[in-house]
Amino acid sequence: MIFNGCVRETHSLFIPPRCILFVELEWVLLLLAMLAAFAYYGGVPISSTVPVEGNAFTRLPGPSSVQSLEINVSPILPGSSKELSTPIVPSGVLDNAPQPVRGTVYLNPVLMELNRLTPTDSYAVRRFLEEFNVSGRDVISYSWSLLSAEGKYFTYDEGRASAVLSHEAPLVLSPARFLQLRRGICSDYAVFTAVALYLGGYCPLVLDVNLTGPVGHAAVAVDYNGHLFVLDQHLPLWPLAGYCRRPFDKTERIRAIYVYGPRGDEINSGFALAREINCVPLWYDTDHDFYLSPAEIQTVSRDVNLFLSGIMVYSPQLTAVARSVLQCQLRGGSIGSCTASASVPCPGMYFYSQLFDEFSYAPETADLLVRRALSSVPQGYTKFGYAITREVNGTHEYYVVGVALGRC
Repeated sequence: MIFNGCVRETHSLFIPPRCILFVELEWVLLLLAMLAAFAYYGGVPISSTVPVEGNAFTRLPGPSSVQSLEINVSPILPGSSKELSTPIVPSGVLDNAPQPVRGTVYLNPVLMELNRLTPTDSYAVRRFLEEFNVSGRDVISYSWSLLSAEGKYFTYDEGRASAVLSHEAPLVLSPARFLQLRRGICSDYAVFTAVALYLGGYCPLVLDVNLTGPVGHAAVAVDYNGHLFVLDQHLPLWPLAGYCRRPFDKTERIRAIYVYGPRGDEINSGFALAREINCVPLWYDTDHDFYLSPAEIQTVSRDVNLFLSGIMVYSPQLTAVARSVLQCQLRGGSIGSCTASASVPCPGMYFYSQLFDEFSYAPETADLLVRRALSSVPQGYTKFGYAITREVNGTHEYYVVGVALGRC
């Protein structure tokens, strides 16, 4: 099965007569295995929790009538697994395949919810997109606009997360209910974001994020020119390599990511496992420069110049100030101490800097990051100077945009 956007390549379902007996035998064995698993685990956890909020099983308009749910071997939401209770952080030689997760089997609640969306959900998400003017010239800028809107409207619900962990709350909320509450957990964000991408004309990929701890995580990704970018509740839009390398929190890291792609052109056509990504080797990879090259930094410099020249006049004197302050910061000084020791060629000078670390940018998102940062520059200044520095310090790469402003 080859996924290309939301279109998949199909193959003939014809089975030669000599294979029928073997196919029937495989189904019998599969059925016996499922019954044995059900008896051992006491059933799939979803049926024992509070029912998922939602409405009738009316589907979004579309020609597909596929009603399929994928079995996920990596839990997307809390459950019990002895193997997952101990963080797995391999050392030494690393293999090229994700570490398998055994002990539990879950029906993916995010995929279930996407398979039973209602017209009410579609209408509610469309209104959200219109109200926040979510748009973009391509999937990258559209995703950026969408995450910006979600960051303004929704908040993460710690109380609901605790209730889900104790099986006292639904595993996932419908998009309409999520909009009504304005708060939720990763699974709620994932469903909403997938629907918003679909309604914007883009193909959502659902991510089952396997962590080193006992609890899973859900997110969404998009494909842009063969590269995956992750949408995870708020800005920035993460390139996949950076998303894999970032610490998930103070105690956990992302071990593997299971990517689910749509079976057909409709979001309610069902999803199937499309890729398995092992993040562990990226934790230790110091041999590759995944992000901005010096040439791309020059492109960012041009974008900064064009952006600021539309509102004030360029000053070489202020560029010298911006460069000296950035160098001071990169040596470990605070922005306060660095600006205090800088020369002041213009009265009322103001200095602004923004550091982007290795995990939060890629060439496709550099311009969006710069414009987001510079949008907070105060008004009323007449001249500007800027400097951009790219530093490599051990395994940590970053670039800094510094802007000095003055009422010259």
